[in-house]
Amino acid sequence: MHLIFLHGVPGVGKRTIAIELAKELDYPFLNFQHLAALLGPVLAIPLLFSTNYAIALRRTSLRSRWS
Repeated sequence: MHLIFLHGVPGVGKRTIAIELAKELDYPFLNFQHLAALLGPVLAIPLLFSTNYAIALRRTSLRSRWS
């Protein structure tokens, strides 16, 4: 398994770069944000990143990580 993380500010083309990099390296590309948006309604839980649930979960995760 190969994992490549692209980090940066929103709107700079990270997804486009990741798709092109995956094509060049012949690796599959998994877009976790898109996957969460698709699975949210199926699992009947709010998985979208901008929901209050996701924001609270992120804050809790960060607090527990740095405690």
